[in-house]
Amino acid sequence: MSAALPTPQDCAELLAFLPRFQEPGFRAVVGSDYRVDAATGQKFWIGPRYHPSVAEFFHVLGATPCWFDREYDRGRCGALLQDPDAIASADLTTLRSLLTACQRAERFGEGAWGAAVDQGYIAALLTRLQALARDA
Repeated sequence: MSAALPTPQDCAELLAFLPRFQEPGFRAVVGSDYRVDAATGQKFWIGPRYHPSVAEFFHVLGATPCWFDREYDRGRCGALLQDPDAIASADLTTLRSLLTACQRAERFGEGAWGAAVDQGYIAALLTRLQALARDA
């Protein structure tokens, strides 16, 4: 069973990131992290280096239990994220599932958080959350 739905304060905490993610030219990934083997000097790619706002957003999302949907369906969420109409009409429970899918996607592929931000999915989800919060 999933945690209680997010409160207005929980929503406001995430919505604070929306203006930053909508800035013209904002990029989620600011570089790559490497490790250098001391013996050979060879570089090994560790993963993307995220803009601090992206890292903080996903930290807040992952650290706040009300945003985690234990029963989310990864395949269904992937399809819904591709459908702007589905996002625009999503209820809070569906938004929580979609945000969970975005949060957990990094476990399945490095760079997923960057793609979710740069492709506009996070801004679209937050825009919908903003509308729901305003109407509440």
